[in-house]
Amino acid sequence: MELLASNYSSSESGSGSGSESESDSASEVALVEEAKSEKTNTLSPLPTSIIEKYHLRPDNIMKPLRTTAKNWSTFIYLEWRPTSAERSLLSKMIMSLNKACQDADLSAARRLSFHPLHLSALGSPLPLHISLSQNVTFVNEQQRDRLYAIISKKIKQSKIIEPFRVKFEPKYQLLASNRTNVVFLTLPLTSEVKRNEISNICAAITDAFKDVFPNFTDAELQNISINTEFAHLSIAQAVNVPQSTTQYLPLLQSHIPTRNRFEPIEFNISSIKYDKNREVLNIPI
Repeated sequence: MELLASNYSSSESGSGSGSESESDSASEVALVEEAKSEKTNTLSPLPTSIIEKYHLRPDNIMKPLRTTAKNWSTFIYLEWRPTSAERSLLSKMIMSLNKACQDADLSAARRLSFHPLHLSALGSPLPLHISLSQNVTFVNEQQRDRLYAIISKKIKQSKIIEPFRVKFEPKYQLLASNRTNVVFLTLPLTSEVKRNEISNICAAITDAFKDVFPNFTDAELQNISINTEFAHLSIAQAVNVPQSTTQYLPLLQSHIPTRNRFEPIEFNISSIKYDKNREVLNIPI
């Protein structure tokens, strides 16, 4: 679904092949250590208000603030912060898929190596996202704030949008980005969740888009929306994948396990996230 590459940060933060290799190695170590760990974190979690107010990736700290009009943007999504046990489960899933790729008969599959999205290269926990929009850009900050206000109002006034439980199909799915050389390892949402909760929320968001961008064509609205049929949670990514490989994803899919043999992942959702520069705004459901 575009396939949301612009909505996920790239792991290519190194300036040369050496730093990239070191980052990959650190990521693999973190993945193994997380898979081994079954212990629950005994430290008190940071308050959500602090986490969301200072929403800044470490690799972006030295980048200058973007203040030009074309850089006012947002991204709308559902967020999940896995527990220690859930991160361990995700790590085991990814390690299992990587082994399946290495053992595959197809050489293109053997070149795939997935790195977790729930862990940084140094092993720090990261949240995962279910996208509800593409990246949306604005002419000014007031336009962005207006979209937030309209979406909040529509969600609050809705009689059919309520807190819900996210559930996934018991299978893996590979999705390629049309913009970058990245392949995502994803868990597709169940048809019921996509047809009901996700569709209802996205319909409210699309209506808000029409209010804020009244001159947009259907094609332009489609460019900032998502196709709910492809709603998913990305749990890992393979980077630097040649285009000759990504164009044969159905064939690659057939050479790796499609069924998820691990215990199901489910979690509750009670709010929508709305990125505002380095801050995350909450829209209660």
